Amino acid sequence: MLNYSGRKGSRSLLPDLPVKNGRAEDYTTPTFGTQTPRRKVSDLGAESSQDGKSSQSQSRRRRRGSNKDRSTGRSWQPKEIQAEQLQVEAARMQAMEEAERAKAEKEAAATAAAEAQDGKSSHSLCRRRRRGSNKDRSAGRSWQPKEIQDEQLQVEAARMQAMEEAERAKAEEEAAAAAAAEAQAARIQALEEKEAAVRRALAEEAARMQREAEEAEMRPQQEAQAAALQAAKMRAIQEQEATRWPQERSQEEHGTLLTAQRKGSMSLLPEPEAEKSQPLQTSPPLQTSPQAVVSNVARARQVAQPKFARGAPQARSSKSLPPKKEASTGCESMAGKASSIHYTQPQVQARLMEEPPMLNYNGCQGSLSLLPDLPAKPQTQEVCAALDKMEAQRKDLPQDDVQEASNLSLQDWAEGHHNGDKDSRKEGHTTPTSGTQTPRTKALSEPNSDSGPETMERVFSLSALDSLLQDPEGKADLRHQLELDELEDRRPKYTSRHLNRPVVVVSSEVNPWSKTGGLAMVAGSYGYEFAMRGHRTMVVSPRYDAYDGAHYVGYAKIWLDGREHEVQFFHLYQDLGDGNGTDYIFVGHDCFRRGGLYCDPHTGKEYLDNLFRFSLLTVAALEAPLILNIRGQTFGQDVLFIANDWQTGLLPIYHLYKYRRNNTYRNSRCVFVIHNIGYQGKYRLSKFPIDSYLGLPPDAIGLLQGEDLNLGDDCMNLMSAAILASDRVLTVSPNYAAEIQSPEGGQGLHEILQQKGHQQRMAGILNGIADEWSPKTDPHIPTNYSLRNFDEGKALCKKELQRSLGLHEDPGAALIGFCGRLCYQKGVHLITQIIPWLLTYESSGVLGRVQIILMGKGDDTYANQLSDAENHNKGRVCSYVGFDPKIEHRMLAGCDFLMMPSQYEPCGLPQMYAQAYGTVPVVHETGGLKDSVSGLWHEHRDRETATGFLFCGFDENHLKERMYQALEVFHKKHDLFRQIQMNGLGKNYYWPQAIDEYERQLDWTLDSDAAVS
Repeated sequence: MLNYSGRKGSRSLLPDLPVKNGRAEDYTTPTFGTQTPRRKVSDLGAESSQDGKSSQSQSRRRRRGSNKDRSTGRSWQPKEIQAEQLQVEAARMQAMEEAERAKAEKEAAATAAAEAQDGKSSHSLCRRRRRGSNKDRSAGRSWQPKEIQDEQLQVEAARMQAMEEAERAKAEEEAAAAAAAEAQAARIQALEEKEAAVRRALAEEAARMQREAEEAEMRPQQEAQAAALQAAKMRAIQEQEATRWPQERSQEEHGTLLTAQRKGSMSLLPEPEAEKSQPLQTSPPLQTSPQAVVSNVARARQVAQPKFARGAPQARSSKSLPPKKEASTGCESMAGKASSIHYTQPQVQARLMEEPPMLNYNGCQGSLSLLPDLPAKPQTQEVCAALDKMEAQRKDLPQDDVQEASNLSLQDWAEGHHNGDKDSRKEGHTTPTSGTQTPRTKALSEPNSDSGPETMERVFSLSALDSLLQDPEGKADLRHQLELDELEDRRPKYTSRHLNRPVVVVSSEVNPWSKTGGLAMVAGSYGYEFAMRGHRTMVVSPRYDAYDGAHYVGYAKIWLDGREHEVQFFHLYQDLGDGNGTDYIFVGHDCFRRGGLYCDPHTGKEYLDNLFRFSLLTVAALEAPLILNIRGQTFGQDVLFIANDWQTGLLPIYHLYKYRRNNTYRNSRCVFVIHNIGYQGKYRLSKFPIDSYLGLPPDAIGLLQGEDLNLGDDCMNLMSAAILASDRVLTVSPNYAAEIQSPEGGQGLHEILQQKGHQQRMAGILNGIADEWSPKTDPHIPTNYSLRNFDEGKALCKKELQRSLGLHEDPGAALIGFCGRLCYQKGVHLITQIIPWLLTYESSGVLGRVQIILMGKGDDTYANQLSDAENHNKGRVCSYVGFDPKIEHRMLAGCDFLMMPSQYEPCGLPQMYAQAYGTVPVVHETGGLKDSVSGLWHEHRDRETATGFLFCGFDENHLKERMYQALEVFHKKHDLFRQIQMNGLGKNYYWPQAIDEYERQLDWTLDSDAAVS
């Protein structure tokens, strides 16, 4: 131990210091791991020798030391810590000065006492002092009395205690500063995220403005093309008028019947003028090639044969139609039918080459389809010879080619005739049949003829929304079987008070004829379920293509965009048995016949005239119940309209301003259903004036004008207008109804939705699932199973699924599935991020023993990630970019878990399918997912009610946490996992239960007054 001056024997607690040039090396006191600059301690012996220094010089030394600290680059300290350190240093210096004075006094006293000692001479005393001084100098230390040493130790102890207290205060200050820094970092991160969102919004707005600029540049060219097309059409109409034969019916009878059919419509348009008859001219016989004969004969038969025989019902199910009989020759077959209509050769040729926009049964343009058939005219010899020649050539062709050619439309035939064997049928087009709300997937998927039974079929629509059953009678038999097979709770529990009130469903898409998502499935289910309950039901949708079995029944003239437009109505009836059936009305117009429903399939851009297209649809849907004589009578005015999403948002507006205020539809009501509030239908009011473009009165601006960040007050919002004008607003799940009334989920419409909720005119109803989604009757799974043989059936389905998809056949592995669109909203990025974590083995036995099946179509980035995951984990991961509805059925029957980490989900169907098959869903707690999945939050409390696992927070860590819990239950708590499966099997998410709630809401709507008068 060394004291401050370097002499041995001091009791200082400081460690020994190296001595250099007679002075102890400066050292730095430890600072307990912090980064605060350490204070330099000077040699105490040197300080004690400075007896005459004042406190001012000490302050100067401290300032010089502080400057030295700054010059050496030491970190900054808070002012409070510096003040405390200065106080401690001042106290230490004062104590040292007092010790020095006491030391000097004691030395003087000791010297006097030594001189006064008897027998001791001053010489000996000096000699002793010299010896002691020399001894001390030889040791490098000055001598000090014991009392001074004790005082120095006390001062040193006080200094050390003060330093410890300062260090503790500094540590607390640093902890507080660290917490403040973390909070500041969180705030900065939040600001950065908001800034990024603003930048994205600005980029989207810039892109939108650029698109609008491009559209503005293209508009003159498009208008010129449209004008040229219109001129061509006018020329074609004039040519057709020149070749039309004289009508046999008098103009007076025709006008009387037309007036009778239009009675009840509020259209103020003038009656069509009488059509003038012109003589026909003949031309040489047709010269056609054998390849074209088939389509020609089929087309001639389609044109020549009357749509309805005299006195027969005007429409019936395509299933109830008798099979067509083959005629010997074209001339004999036509001559043998008294009610048939006969055409001369120029008319047949004209109809073979192009299809006029509107034809009634007697071939006259612009007249009502309900006119009786005209009497037959005798065929000319030239026409009979031409038809006989066609029939003879047709018999020489292979029957397969004949059947294939007869299925092609005129346009397809023309393209195939000029381009060889090119198949011009549109990819993904579904040919409708007499099915109910379930589509025909055979037309959606094109399997490889060489592939085995387990090969996936690529389809071009959401597999989670595709169904495989198409026969209405089979559908009814399936429902009856389910009700009898221990499922009595699926029968209706609510009886409507207004079953005699017709229901008119209006949708921009309806399954199976047109669909892009869940809207088409729900619209098709409305048409089926309301008819099964006993309502007279009509479903109105655009005619995007030529649908088999849909017959022309009439037309209407609609004023829109400053001019008059003519739309045609095509009717298809589906007989559901027991006197129930659905009337499907397809609105025909040139604006609907394009490659896509809403966007150009080649560019992905929205059609510029979508407002015109769907305004035309809504007005046509309001005219149809008034003017169309369907199966002997019109639907009339006392109906209930169900409009769906923004495409039909103008229906409540037209219903209010054009009809109800003109004493039409006074007792009718309008219900608006929100399927996705993210798409609202916003347009510029300055570009589409409500009076000159939409034909609405000026006071309608109060409902149509909305708010938008980019458009400002120059915004027309179709969805907000529908919400305000409708008599009731429904959504597709109760939780989604609550979410859209909040500022976070309302997308700017939360205030008017809250107002609707306060009026008791808003509700959420969870969508139902089709009856075919049942493991007891599903024909697409390896074996059917129920509660009685659940374990055996589920294990077999899992084994077959693993084998067919190339996975290791491990019954103990947790098989996880995902099926949906590959996009951010579906949470695909979260799944790809946790795949390596799921497949990594660890000591607890929870992770690692996992297999994953991913199937979907969408963003190429996510598609590549799925492919990489499979390539790096063969036998454990199966990724398929595309959709196969059969594989989806097998996935739900064979998987142990179904992941749905969607960012938002208004309703969702796969999670309900999964529970029906005993597959446990792992979902994000949002929208309809929260309504349909009961989470296992507490193992004992929720054991009897849990049907799956829910996680809160749309991020990777929250999904990992819930997946770990699910896998732990699967691997280590088998009884609990099986109980969750049984809970899911006991749930009832089928449509009859959902329709019960719809019927209740419709009764309340019809019993209440109109929301807006």
